[in-house]
Amino acid sequence: MYGQSRQPKIGAFTPPPGGKINIGGQEIVTRDFRTLSRYKEYARCGFEEILFAGENKYCGEPFAAIGLKKMLDLAAQAKLRAIVYDDRLIRLTREPKEKLVGEMFATQADLNAYVADCLQVYADHPAFYGISAADEPNASRAHIFHEFCTAIYAFRKDIYVHTCCLPMANDSAVQLALGSENNAEKDYADYIDAMCATGLGYFCYDAYPFGMWEGKNDMREGYIRNMQIAALQSASNGVPFYMTIQSFSSGENDELRRVDQDDLRWQANIALGFGCKKIYYFTYWRFTTRPSSDFFTSAIMDEDGKRLLYGAAKQNNAYVLRLFALLEKYSYVRSQFCGDLCGYKAAKWLKSEQIGMFAGVESTAPVLINELTSGDARAYMILNLRDPFEKEKNCVSLKFAENISTVKAFCRGELKDMRLKAGELKCALRPGEALWLFGDDFVKC
Repeated sequence: MYGQSRQPKIGAFTPPPGGKINIGGQEIVTRDFRTLSRYKEYARCGFEEILFAGENKYCGEPFAAIGLKKMLDLAAQAKLRAIVYDDRLIRLTREPKEKLVGEMFATQADLNAYVADCLQVYADHPAFYGISAADEPNASRAHIFHEFCTAIYAFRKDIYVHTCCLPMANDSAVQLALGSENNAEKDYADYIDAMCATGLGYFCYDAYPFGMWEGKNDMREGYIRNMQIAALQSASNGVPFYMTIQSFSSGENDELRRVDQDDLRWQANIALGFGCKKIYYFTYWRFTTRPSSDFFTSAIMDEDGKRLLYGAAKQNNAYVLRLFALLEKYSYVRSQFCGDLCGYKAAKWLKSEQIGMFAGVESTAPVLINELTSGDARAYMILNLRDPFEKEKNCVSLKFAENISTVKAFCRGELKDMRLKAGELKCALRPGEALWLFGDDFVKC
C-alpha cells in the first residue's frame, strides 16, 4: 500500500466533481473535473487525505469501469490517501436501530464476511486508506460502530474508519441521545467516552463557528469550551482528537458570512492549541448536490473550477504542517482566558485557570492562552481571540513570572528567538494570529 507508514494530517471534503450538478432537483451537465491536474492541485494545496464523501457513492458496480477506480487511480498518481464512501458499508452504521448482529446479520462472522466481500474490491488499491461511516452518530449507536469497526479490523487492522461525531457540549442532540437535559457537559463527556470505546481510535467532530444571522455577524456559542472538553476527554480515553474546520460561507436570509484566510488561521490555531492531531476542511470543492441554489454557496473551489479560497487554504496548510511538526508530541493541559469571559460568546462555559508562566497579561481585546506539555517541555499558544471578521489587531503584553531573557517563538510561520525587555514580551497579533512559545527553550537571565 502506498505510503503505509505516513499518517496524513490534513484532509478535506470533497474531491473534484464528475461533471454534473444538481440544483433543486434539476441535474445540469458541466465539465468533468476528475483530471490528474485537478488532483495534483489538491495535493499542492497541502492536503494529504481526500474524502470522497456522499456525492461519490460506490454501490457495488463493476469496479474496473466505474468512477471510484478512476478517482482512486488519480489519487494514487497525486500521492493522496483516499477515504472511500461505500454505500453498502455506510448503511451498516446508518440503518440498524440498536445492533448489527441480530438485526442485519445472524452472527459476527456473517457480518465480517459481508464487510470483507465489500472491501476486497478496492482495499488493495495503492491510494486506499479508509472508509466512511455514518456522520454524527448519537450515543445509542456506539455499539453499532463497535461491531462495524470489529468487522473492518477483522479484514485488515490498518484501515481507517472515518466519521465526525456530534459537535457541541450544549447540543440538544447529545442530551436527547443520552436521555438527559440537566448536565450538558457531563452528557457530552459521556458521549465522547462511548464513541472512544467503539475502537475508532480517535474522536473527531465538526463545529463551524462563523455565521451571519439576522443581519449580524455571529460566532457559535460555546465553540471553544466544546473543543476543551473534546481535548481533555479524548486524552482521558487515550485517543487523539481531530477537528473539521469551516471553509464555507454561512448565514440566512441571503446574508452570508464569507470565510477568508484570517478565519482559517484562527480556527487552525485554536484546534492545534487544544492538541488536535488532524484537521479536515469542510469543504474543498463546492457541493454539486444541494437542495437549492444558495446552499453551501462557497468553498475552497467553486463548482465551475474557480479558486475561491485556494490561496488562503494553501498558506494555512503550510502553516499547519509546520506547527504539527513542532507540536507532534505535545498534549493540551489548560487554558487561561484574558478579557471579559461573560461577554465573549464563543468562549462561554470555558474553564479558565491561571497559567503559572505568566504573572500578568494585558491586551486590547480577548486573548486565549493554552498550555501544552510533552514530558517536562512546555508550549504556549497566545491567540488573538477577537473575531477575525473585525479585521483588528490585538496588542498583547505578557509579563513572565520567571526571570527569563529570551524565548523560542513561532509566529507568522517562522521559528525564532525573541528577547524580553524587563521580563515582558509585547506583540501585535493580526486577525486570527497566534504567538507560540516553547518553554523548554526559554533562556533565563
